[in-house]
Amino acid sequence: MGILIGLLKIIGIILALILIIVCIIIFSSINLKVMFDNREKITYFLKVTYLLGIVTYILDSKNNINYLKIFGINIEKFKKNKNIQEDEKTENKKIKDEKIENQQETKEKGYTISSINLDDNKEIKINYTQDSIYDKKENTIKKWQNKLISLKNKIKQVKYKIIEIIEKIKFILSYPDKKEILNISFLLLKRLIKAIKFKKISINIDYGLDEPFKTGNVCGIISAIMPFLPKKHLKNINIMPDFENQLFLANLEIKCKTSLFKILLPIITFITKKPIRKIIFSKGE
Repeated sequence: MGILIGLLKIIGIILALILIIVCIIIFSSINLKVMFDNREKITYFLKVTYLLGIVTYILDSKNNINYLKIFGINIEKFKKNKNIQEDEKTENKKIKDEKIENQQETKEKGYTISSINLDDNKEIKINYTQDSIYDKKENTIKKWQNKLISLKNKIKQVKYKIIEIIEKIKFILSYPDKKEILNISFLLLKRLIKAIKFKKISINIDYGLDEPFKTGNVCGIISAIMPFLPKKHLKNINIMPDFENQLFLANLEIKCKTSLFKILLPIITFITKKPIRKIIFSKGE
Protein backbone atom coordinates (compact mmCIF):
# COMPACT_ATOMS: atom_id res chain seq x y z
CA MET A 1 0.00 0.00 0.00
CA GLY A 2 2.85 2.38 0.91
CA ILE A 3 4.55 1.68 -2.45
CA LEU A 4 1.32 2.50 -4.32
CA ILE A 5 0.92 5.79 -2.43
CA GLY A 6 4.56 6.63 -3.20
CA LEU A 7 4.02 5.93 -6.92
CA LEU A 8 0.87 8.06 -6.95
CA LYS A 9 2.81 10.93 -5.32
CA ILE A 10 5.58 10.67 -7.95
CA ILE A 11 2.99 10.59 -10.77
CA GLY A 12 1.21 13.59 -9.21
CA ILE A 13 4.48 15.57 -8.99
CA ILE A 14 5.33 14.72 -12.63
CA LEU A 15 1.85 15.76 -13.81
CA ALA A 16 2.06 18.99 -11.80
CA LEU A 17 5.45 19.80 -13.35
CA ILE A 18 4.11 19.08 -16.84
CA LEU A 19 1.10 21.33 -16.15
CA ILE A 20 3.38 24.14 -14.92
CA ILE A 21 5.60 23.83 -18.02
CA VAL A 22 2.56 23.84 -20.33
CA CYS A 23 1.15 26.93 -18.57
CA ILE A 24 4.51 28.73 -18.87
CA ILE A 25 4.70 27.85 -22.59
CA ILE A 26 1.10 28.91 -23.32
CA PHE A 27 0.94 32.08 -21.22
CA SER A 28 4.48 33.41 -21.77
CA SER A 29 4.63 36.53 -23.90
CA ILE A 30 5.88 36.50 -27.49
CA ASN A 31 7.62 39.71 -28.56
CA LEU A 32 7.80 40.35 -32.29
CA LYS A 33 9.63 42.97 -34.34
CA VAL A 34 9.22 43.08 -38.14
CA MET A 35 10.83 45.47 -40.63
CA PHE A 36 10.57 45.37 -44.43
CA ASP A 37 11.59 47.73 -47.23
CA ASN A 38 11.72 47.15 -50.98
CA ARG A 39 11.63 50.69 -52.34
CA GLU A 40 15.33 50.83 -53.24
CA LYS A 41 16.67 47.45 -52.17
CA ILE A 42 14.82 44.51 -50.60
CA THR A 43 15.72 44.38 -46.90
CA TYR A 44 13.91 42.60 -44.08
CA PHE A 45 14.38 42.07 -40.36
CA LEU A 46 12.52 39.70 -38.03
CA LYS A 47 13.12 39.22 -34.32
CA VAL A 48 11.05 36.90 -32.10
CA THR A 49 11.69 36.49 -28.37
CA TYR A 50 9.78 33.93 -26.33
CA LEU A 51 9.80 32.57 -22.75
CA LEU A 52 11.49 35.69 -21.32
CA GLY A 53 14.22 35.60 -23.97
CA ILE A 54 15.09 31.92 -23.48
CA VAL A 55 14.12 31.37 -27.12
CA THR A 56 15.28 34.01 -29.61
CA TYR A 57 15.08 33.96 -33.38
CA ILE A 58 16.64 36.65 -35.62
CA LEU A 59 16.49 36.95 -39.40
CA ASP A 60 18.36 39.95 -40.84
CA SER A 61 18.95 40.18 -44.60
CA LYS A 62 21.09 43.34 -44.37
CA ASN A 63 23.70 41.78 -42.08
CA ASN A 64 23.15 38.23 -43.40
CA ILE A 65 22.06 36.89 -39.98
CA ASN A 66 19.77 33.90 -39.50
CA TYR A 67 19.91 32.02 -36.19
CA LEU A 68 17.85 30.47 -33.41
CA LYS A 69 19.14 30.70 -29.84
CA ILE A 70 17.88 28.63 -26.90
CA PHE A 71 19.38 29.50 -23.50
CA GLY A 72 21.92 31.62 -25.41
CA ILE A 73 23.16 28.63 -27.45
CA ASN A 74 23.14 29.09 -31.22
CA ILE A 75 21.36 25.97 -32.50
CA GLU A 76 22.62 26.39 -36.06
CA LYS A 77 26.26 26.54 -34.93
CA PHE A 78 25.72 23.54 -32.66
CA LYS A 79 24.37 21.56 -35.63
CA LYS A 80 27.28 22.69 -37.80
CA ASN A 81 29.86 21.69 -35.20
CA LYS A 82 28.16 18.34 -34.75
CA ASN A 83 28.18 17.55 -38.47
CA ILE A 84 31.39 19.37 -39.44
CA GLN A 85 33.30 16.20 -40.36
CA GLU A 86 30.52 14.95 -42.64
CA ASP A 87 30.24 18.39 -44.26
CA GLU A 88 33.99 18.52 -44.89
CA LYS A 89 33.92 15.07 -46.50
CA THR A 90 30.98 16.05 -48.70
CA GLU A 91 32.62 19.34 -49.71
CA ASN A 92 35.94 17.66 -50.53
CA LYS A 93 34.10 15.10 -52.65
CA LYS A 94 32.27 17.88 -54.52
CA ILE A 95 35.54 19.74 -55.18
CA LYS A 96 37.17 16.57 -56.41
CA ASP A 97 34.22 15.73 -58.70
CA GLU A 98 34.05 19.28 -60.09
CA LYS A 99 37.76 19.37 -60.89
CA ILE A 100 37.61 15.97 -62.55
CA GLU A 101 34.73 17.29 -64.69
CA ASN A 102 36.78 20.38 -65.54
CA GLN A 103 39.65 18.11 -66.55
CA GLN A 104 37.36 16.16 -68.89
CA GLU A 105 35.87 19.34 -70.39
CA THR A 106 39.36 20.72 -70.97
CA LYS A 107 40.36 17.59 -72.84
CA GLU A 108 37.21 17.79 -74.99
CA LYS A 109 37.91 21.44 -75.89
CA GLY A 110 41.44 20.61 -77.01
CA TYR A 111 43.41 22.11 -74.12
CA THR A 112 46.59 20.41 -73.04
CA ILE A 113 47.32 19.70 -69.38
CA SER A 114 50.92 20.10 -68.29
CA SER A 115 50.57 18.47 -64.87
CA ILE A 116 48.05 16.90 -62.50
CA ASN A 117 48.74 16.76 -58.77
CA LEU A 118 46.80 14.90 -56.09
CA ASP A 119 48.16 16.28 -52.81
CA ASP A 120 47.47 15.20 -49.23
CA ASN A 121 44.53 17.64 -48.93
CA LYS A 122 42.64 15.62 -51.58
CA GLU A 123 42.71 18.47 -54.12
CA ILE A 124 43.39 18.16 -57.83
CA LYS A 125 45.68 20.85 -59.22
CA ILE A 126 45.58 21.37 -62.99
CA ASN A 127 48.07 23.63 -64.81
CA TYR A 128 46.89 24.65 -68.26
CA THR A 129 49.26 25.52 -71.08
CA GLN A 130 46.49 27.36 -72.97
CA ASP A 131 44.59 30.40 -71.75
CA SER A 132 40.85 29.95 -71.03
CA ILE A 133 39.72 33.57 -70.59
CA TYR A 134 36.91 33.10 -73.09
CA ASP A 135 35.49 30.20 -71.04
CA LYS A 136 35.59 32.29 -67.84
CA LYS A 137 33.68 35.12 -69.52
CA GLU A 138 31.16 32.64 -70.88
CA ASN A 139 30.66 31.13 -67.40
CA THR A 140 30.19 34.62 -65.87
CA ILE A 141 27.53 35.49 -68.48
CA LYS A 142 25.76 32.17 -67.80
CA LYS A 143 25.78 32.84 -64.04
CA TRP A 144 24.17 36.28 -64.50
CA GLN A 145 21.61 34.80 -66.88
CA ASN A 146 20.74 32.14 -64.29
CA LYS A 147 20.38 34.84 -61.61
CA LEU A 148 18.01 36.85 -63.83
CA ILE A 149 15.96 33.73 -64.60
CA SER A 150 15.80 32.95 -60.86
CA LEU A 151 14.65 36.52 -60.08
CA LYS A 152 11.96 36.36 -62.80
CA ASN A 153 10.74 33.02 -61.42
CA LYS A 154 10.48 34.49 -57.91
CA ILE A 155 8.48 37.47 -59.21
CA LYS A 156 6.17 35.06 -61.07
CA GLN A 157 5.71 32.98 -57.89
CA VAL A 158 4.70 36.09 -55.90
CA LYS A 159 2.30 37.06 -58.70
CA TYR A 160 0.72 33.59 -58.76
CA LYS A 161 0.39 33.61 -54.96
CA ILE A 162 -1.48 36.92 -55.08
CA ILE A 163 -3.76 35.57 -57.83
CA GLU A 164 -4.30 32.39 -55.79
CA ILE A 165 -5.33 34.45 -52.74
CA ILE A 166 -7.73 36.49 -54.87
CA GLU A 167 -9.26 33.29 -56.31
CA LYS A 168 -9.75 31.94 -52.78
CA ILE A 169 -11.45 35.19 -51.79
CA LYS A 170 -13.71 34.88 -54.85
CA PHE A 171 -14.56 31.30 -53.85
CA ILE A 172 -15.52 32.46 -50.36
CA LEU A 173 -17.67 35.26 -51.84
CA SER A 174 -19.53 32.74 -54.02
CA TYR A 175 -19.96 30.18 -51.21
CA PRO A 176 -23.57 29.42 -50.08
CA ASP A 177 -22.97 30.47 -46.43
CA LYS A 178 -20.69 33.34 -47.41
CA LYS A 179 -22.34 35.94 -45.15
CA GLU A 180 -22.03 33.77 -42.06
CA ILE A 181 -18.46 32.75 -43.01
CA LEU A 182 -17.44 36.37 -43.58
CA ASN A 183 -18.97 37.42 -40.25
CA ILE A 184 -17.15 34.60 -38.43
CA SER A 185 -13.89 35.39 -40.27
CA PHE A 186 -14.07 39.10 -39.44
CA LEU A 187 -14.84 38.20 -35.83
CA LEU A 188 -11.73 35.99 -35.79
CA LEU A 189 -9.66 38.80 -37.31
CA LYS A 190 -10.99 41.26 -34.73
CA ARG A 191 -10.17 38.89 -31.85
CA LEU A 192 -6.68 38.18 -33.20
CA ILE A 193 -5.93 41.89 -33.54
CA LYS A 194 -7.22 42.44 -29.99
CA ALA A 195 -5.01 39.56 -28.82
CA ILE A 196 -1.96 41.42 -30.11
CA LYS A 197 -0.68 44.42 -28.18
CA PHE A 198 0.87 46.74 -30.77
CA LYS A 199 3.72 48.89 -29.53
CA LYS A 200 4.52 50.45 -32.91
CA ILE A 201 2.93 50.34 -36.38
CA SER A 202 4.39 52.18 -39.35
CA ILE A 203 3.15 51.03 -42.78
CA ASN A 204 3.55 52.69 -46.19
CA ILE A 205 2.44 50.58 -49.18
CA ASP A 206 1.77 51.38 -52.85
CA TYR A 207 0.30 48.42 -54.70
CA GLY A 208 -1.30 47.56 -58.02
CA LEU A 209 -2.27 44.23 -59.59
CA ASP A 210 -2.37 43.24 -63.26
CA GLU A 211 -6.07 44.12 -63.55
CA PRO A 212 -7.91 47.10 -61.98
CA PHE A 213 -10.81 45.02 -60.61
CA LYS A 214 -8.35 42.82 -58.67
CA THR A 215 -6.75 45.93 -57.18
CA GLY A 216 -10.27 47.08 -56.26
CA ASN A 217 -11.02 43.77 -54.53
CA VAL A 218 -7.85 44.00 -52.43
CA CYS A 219 -8.65 47.66 -51.66
CA GLY A 220 -12.08 46.59 -50.37
CA ILE A 221 -10.57 43.91 -48.12
CA ILE A 222 -8.03 46.37 -46.68
CA SER A 223 -10.79 48.93 -46.04
CA ALA A 224 -12.75 46.26 -44.13
CA ILE A 225 -9.70 45.37 -41.99
CA MET A 226 -8.62 48.94 -41.15
CA PRO A 227 -11.36 49.65 -38.55
CA PHE A 228 -10.14 46.71 -36.44
CA LEU A 229 -6.63 48.15 -36.09
CA PRO A 230 -5.70 50.25 -33.02
CA LYS A 231 -6.90 53.82 -33.61
CA LYS A 232 -3.75 55.43 -32.21
CA HIS A 233 -1.66 53.76 -34.94
CA LEU A 234 -4.00 54.49 -37.90
CA LYS A 235 -2.26 57.80 -38.67
CA ASN A 236 0.97 55.86 -39.38
CA ILE A 237 -0.72 53.50 -41.90
CA ASN A 238 -0.82 54.59 -45.54
CA ILE A 239 -1.91 51.96 -48.10
CA MET A 240 -2.47 53.40 -51.56
CA PRO A 241 -3.89 51.43 -54.54
CA ASP A 242 -2.59 52.08 -58.07
CA PHE A 243 -5.18 51.12 -60.72
CA GLU A 244 -2.91 51.89 -63.68
CA ASN A 245 0.41 50.20 -62.82
CA GLN A 246 1.36 46.75 -61.55
CA LEU A 247 3.62 47.31 -58.55
CA PHE A 248 4.27 46.57 -54.90
CA LEU A 249 6.37 49.07 -52.95
CA ALA A 250 6.40 48.72 -49.17
CA ASN A 251 8.09 50.15 -46.13
CA LEU A 252 6.90 48.89 -42.76
CA GLU A 253 7.92 48.49 -39.14
CA ILE A 254 5.81 46.63 -36.58
CA LYS A 255 6.50 45.91 -32.91
CA CYS A 256 3.98 43.85 -31.00
CA LYS A 257 3.44 41.49 -28.08
CA THR A 258 1.10 38.51 -27.56
CA SER A 259 0.97 34.94 -26.22
CA LEU A 260 0.08 31.49 -27.55
CA PHE A 261 -3.05 31.36 -25.36
CA LYS A 262 -4.38 34.65 -26.76
CA ILE A 263 -3.78 33.47 -30.34
CA LEU A 264 -4.97 29.86 -29.99
CA LEU A 265 -8.25 30.61 -28.15
CA PRO A 266 -9.93 32.60 -30.98
CA ILE A 267 -8.57 30.15 -33.62
CA ILE A 268 -10.05 27.15 -31.76
CA THR A 269 -13.37 29.01 -31.39
CA PHE A 270 -13.30 29.80 -35.12
CA ILE A 271 -12.68 26.15 -36.11
CA THR A 272 -15.56 24.88 -33.95
CA LYS A 273 -18.13 26.97 -35.85
CA LYS A 274 -20.40 24.85 -38.08
CA PRO A 275 -19.77 26.59 -41.48
CA ILE A 276 -16.00 26.44 -40.93
CA ARG A 277 -16.17 22.76 -39.92
CA LYS A 278 -18.02 22.07 -43.20
CA ILE A 279 -15.20 23.65 -45.21
CA ILE A 280 -12.42 21.94 -43.24
CA PHE A 281 -13.95 18.47 -43.39
CA SER A 282 -15.41 18.74 -46.90
CA LYS A 283 -14.04 16.32 -49.51
CA GLY A 284 -13.54 19.08 -52.06
CA GLU A 285 -16.60 18.18 -54.11
